[in-house]
Amino acid sequence: RVDTGVAAAPFPGFDITQLQWTLYDSQGVLIGTVQRPFEGHSAVFFSEVFPGLPQDFVGLLDLEATQPVALTVLRQELTDNGLQLTTIPAQE
Repeated sequence: RVDTGVAAAPFPGFDITQLQWTLYDSQGVLIGTVQRPFEGHSAVFFSEVFPGLPQDFVGLLDLEATQPVALTVLRQELTDNGLQLTTIPAQE
């Protein structure tokens, strides 16, 4: 099982009040948009924001914030050898 997540934190001196998650499938079709409140820092996996996605889902996430934000993208995979957690570069 593979899951991807995002950890976000505001730049110093900024307060973020809202994150908007917009998910598209690999063909560019809108899957959904979710507004989530933001209180200083946040870490969440896509399966928590968009429950019910198929395990083999491939797509694009557009994450918008009301102020500058620092992101770390995480990839979690549960294999027969155990849990693997790696980072993936975010792209503009």
